[in-house]
Amino acid sequence: DLKLYEALHRIVTQHIHGSRAREAPKKVATLENIVNKLNCKNFGQCYGIVPESFATNKWISTGKTLIIGYDVCHPEPQPRHERRMRMPPTQPSVLGISFNGASCPETFIGDYSFQEPRKEQVTSSILEERIYWILSLFYGSRNGMLPETVIITRDGVSEGQFKMVMEDEVEAIRQGMRNFGKAEAGTDNYSPNIVCIIACKRHNKRFAVENGHSFGNCLPLTVIDRDITRPDTTEFFMQSHKIIKGTGKLPAYSMPINEANLTMDEAQSLMMALCFTHQIVNQAISIPEPIYQADEWAKRGRNNFRAMLRRVGGKERLPTLDGGSVDWNRVTRRLCYMDTELELTRANA
Repeated sequence: DLKLYEALHRIVTQHIHGSRAREAPKKVATLENIVNKLNCKNFGQCYGIVPESFATNKWISTGKTLIIGYDVCHPEPQPRHERRMRMPPTQPSVLGISFNGASCPETFIGDYSFQEPRKEQVTSSILEERIYWILSLFYGSRNGMLPETVIITRDGVSEGQFKMVMEDEVEAIRQGMRNFGKAEAGTDNYSPNIVCIIACKRHNKRFAVENGHSFGNCLPLTVIDRDITRPDTTEFFMQSHKIIKGTGKLPAYSMPINEANLTMDEAQSLMMALCFTHQIVNQAISIPEPIYQADEWAKRGRNNFRAMLRRVGGKERLPTLDGGSVDWNRVTRRLCYMDTELELTRANA
């Protein structure tokens, strides 16, 4: 319940096992990991990234680009007896969202929000509210400057849901931007160039490198964007990290919206550079940092909700609407980091 109390009392926490603490002086990597986490949670930045030349003008260090990553974490299916009795679900789906809105343009922070269970599409009102909050932090951290380009990275959707992302979720994001521009920046038609890149790890394609009579995993920094990619969309496969065990699975990236007219080289360089901005370790992770963090924020929200249920004595104590369903907006307000003292820190490092 430590992280629940962090959210309730607005005090940053770091959980360190005694065994890890005892071995840290002898293991430089362990000690470095702990120190990096503490630095990130105390509004620090452990290192900067120098991207490939293709992405230099679009990189977040310029302060003109806002990158948002989000994902939805779903609960387990309801028990059979609850479904038979047609009881409303009490475990929410959790939206995790991450963005570079802190004072350092390369620092990613985030939060989570609860919504109706088993719903992959993010509720429009939630997205509008969150984008308004994100822009307010970005605007305040950049001395009153609004982003010229907004890059949206989405995870967890299939090809059949691309239309939902483009027509519903991205439009809700646009509306949130217009609302902020009109209310806070005095701009009636604020409309930055939007780029939407969708990452997909759930596919059946595998790639290998032939070494004589054997096959091995692809090398780090591998990008595949021709021959086996789809001709009807902008698609590429990318492996940023070193695979330590097993057969590697390269995430597939699709770019259904590209108002900034990014070239393939620019898009690939941006995604590759984002894989190196994890800050906890000095090497690449398998997916871009905003997507990784969004997934971690969603897990944090799910765990905090379950801890809250144990604390209050069960689902019967949750706030409800007139129809008897759970008021997820009130639950979010109670447990989230938005509009609190910790909104500018990476509390989930």
